[in-house]
Amino acid sequence: DYDVGKLLGRGSYGSVRECTLRVIPSKATVEHLKPRAVKSIASNGSRYSAALIRDEVDTMLAVSGRHPNLPTVYDVYEKRHKGVAPGSTVHVVNIVTEQYAGGDLLEGIARRKRFTVSDFEAIALQLLGATSFLHNVGVVHRDIKPDNIMLRRRWYEDVPPQIVLLDFGGAAFARGANKTKLRGNVGTKFYSAPEVVSGKEYGAKADVWSVGVTLMVLLAGVPP
Repeated sequence: DYDVGKLLGRGSYGSVRECTLRVIPSKATVEHLKPRAVKSIASNGSRYSAALIRDEVDTMLAVSGRHPNLPTVYDVYEKRHKGVAPGSTVHVVNIVTEQYAGGDLLEGIARRKRFTVSDFEAIALQLLGATSFLHNVGVVHRDIKPDNIMLRRRWYEDVPPQIVLLDFGGAAFARGANKTKLRGNVGTKFYSAPEVVSGKEYGAKADVWSVGVTLMVLLAGVPP
C-alpha cells in the first residue's frame, strides 16, 4: 500500500523513512495527501521484544488523533523478511504517522540558538498539555526529552513553533492501584527523575521532572 522512500532517522529500536500512499483514494481528503512517515521496528524473536513493540503500538493507538501535540497513527502493518541465519525470518512492525518537516526539538535549539519568550511559552504549554493528556488517560511516557519532540514545520522567527511528542517505546499504562508502582530505569539518564535512576517505584510525576529538564535545555542549551 505504500512506497517507502529516503531514511529520515534511525534509533535504538528502529528506523523512520518517508512514505507515500501507492494509490490515492478517489475520494481523497487533505489527510490522504499529507506527507507521511513509517517507523519500522524489528522484533528479535523474543517474547520480551514482541511485548515492547505491542506496547508501543497499543499506546500510540490509544492516544492517536486525540490531542494536537500527540501523533496521529494512519496505519499499522506487519511484514516478514528473510533473516541473516539460513531459514530465519525477521518480524517487522510498521507504524505510519504524519511526517514532521521541522526535525526534532534538539536540532531546532541548535539551529536557532536564540529565540523569544513567546517561543518558549508556546513549546512549554504544548508539551505540558500533551503530558497532562497522557496522564489523564493513564499513560506515563518515561522518555520525554528534546530528541523525542518533533517540530511540525521549520522553526522560523515569525511563526510560533508547533510540537508533537513522539517515541512511545518506553511508555507504560499506569492506572488505579498501579499509578505510582512503575519500576525500571527506562528513558535517558540526564532527563530521568531521581526515583527512576535509583530504582524506586515511581509514577506520572517522573514525566513532570523530564518536562522540567527539557525546558531547562530549551533555556540554557544543556541539561541542569
